[in-house]
Amino acid sequence: MWVTAAVKAATGGSAGAAGVDGVWELVVHFTDFPHDAEDDEADTANMMDMTTMVEAEEVKAWYMNRLKEAEYVKHGSSKGIMLMSKANHAQLFRAVATHDYDRYWAVNRTLSADSVASPAKLKHVPLRLAFRNTPTMADLILPIHPTTGELTTLGNALDALLPDKPPGTIVLVHGVELDPDVTLHDLTNSMAYADNFVYVAIAYPPHSLPA
Repeated sequence: MWVTAAVKAATGGSAGAAGVDGVWELVVHFTDFPHDAEDDEADTANMMDMTTMVEAEEVKAWYMNRLKEAEYVKHGSSKGIMLMSKANHAQLFRAVATHDYDRYWAVNRTLSADSVASPAKLKHVPLRLAFRNTPTMADLILPIHPTTGELTTLGNALDALLPDKPPGTIVLVHGVELDPDVTLHDLTNSMAYADNFVYVAIAYPPHSLPA
């Protein structure tokens, strides 16, 4: 597998100074890996070992495992995925690969029907925090505060997971800066990614990284 990318900035069609104000369009290739004869042979071999061994079926298996993980976080069991027919597995992955919203939700809504209606049906929130140049962070976050009975907000979760985050930290989901008062139940219903996790991008202000 190899990836090519084109950057389109919000204005003008070229990337900004840091390359972060544009939209990345990624194209995944499973054949015809590029090779530059002038590249160092060892470096080229290492790169190809890392990037050409991934096949479409491996990507599908990874995706289905991530769905199982999200299902377990949400409901304490992955049986919703395990009991799904092979045809529905195939439809989910094909829908993601072809950006077919209707076919995706025809299957995925069966996994979320109860928790969409009531946050009490959620065991935990499938939340991951993404940082620049560091691994993602995940923890088990309750959708409802056990003492107050109030819905857990994004701000509550960030205070628990990142107590030392500096002022000016930017929080984005799908590139949108969010109000900390949005509930995690609403995020799970409306802004989860195709693997049913909510990925929250954390951007610390320059020169203000937490210790």
